[in-house]
Amino acid sequence: MKLSEEEFRAEYRARPGLIPIELNASQGDALWLDFGDFHCFEGHFRRSLAVWRAIRKGANPPVEPWQCTSSLEFLRSAPEPSESLSPSGFILHAGRCGSTLLAKVLARSTEHMVFGEGGPHNQIWPVIEASSEPAAPLFRNLLLHTGRRRVASHRAHIVKFTSWNIMHVERIREAFPEVPALFLFRHPAAILASYRRKMPGWLGTKNSKQAIWQSAESAITDFFRHALRAGDSLRYLDYADLTPRMLPTVLRIFQLNPPQRDLELMQAEFSWDSKSNRIWTATPVAALGPPVPSELLDLYRELSLRKIKA
Repeated sequence: MKLSEEEFRAEYRARPGLIPIELNASQGDALWLDFGDFHCFEGHFRRSLAVWRAIRKGANPPVEPWQCTSSLEFLRSAPEPSESLSPSGFILHAGRCGSTLLAKVLARSTEHMVFGEGGPHNQIWPVIEASSEPAAPLFRNLLLHTGRRRVASHRAHIVKFTSWNIMHVERIREAFPEVPALFLFRHPAAILASYRRKMPGWLGTKNSKQAIWQSAESAITDFFRHALRAGDSLRYLDYADLTPRMLPTVLRIFQLNPPQRDLELMQAEFSWDSKSNRIWTATPVAALGPPVPSELLDLYRELSLRKIKA
């Protein structure tokens, strides 16, 4: 249902779990859903949404989710500071580099609100391009609205972006210059092998003003190059180093201090494949396919020189 501005403000005040889950630049509106106090454990927001809907559907009696549509006017202002958690850390990546695993590890603590590749965080860019408003406040306000304090235990707010958002890193840093940000990368042979098994949905389509990447090689090259261009505004984490031993370093970078009981759950998450929820097994890089373009290997080596160490 489409609400007037007055009706929407009343529902917003009455429902702390009400957050935007979809933005539509062409129609100028946003879809909101009341998540209540549900804690998202998944590395992808759409998976968390599916789990939450299944729980509601399986209730006795089944409970229909409460949702509404508003205009995009809410992007002009931020929630009150007491109503929202400002981001504590950003996870950017080149795709298939362990970002989903890291998001799931961090989400094992009920102190950490984790949003993995949420639709609004991708859909904000065409909204910004269609608006005469400055980009930074619109982007900032969106993240503050998605970061509403829905769960009493939440103390931190982590955002994991879809891979191609590295191309917007300058805008992201403009809106949140002080928020620590990690860029996850991986040997390009492994990334390309993963892409060949299942191509990402954005390949061959236009994302915001970015180029349409027709090949995985060209996309990963752009992601690596753009991440390197960001310099000291990012910290660089190699997938090969994404192990339980690295967790204290990541927590320190994001200034997180979860309780011991949560740390044990977070450490255990490393044993599971983040996509299939099965026991994780490594694939040797040498067995992954055809030669990698030399430029891509050079970029990988340059990233490796900057990587963080446990």
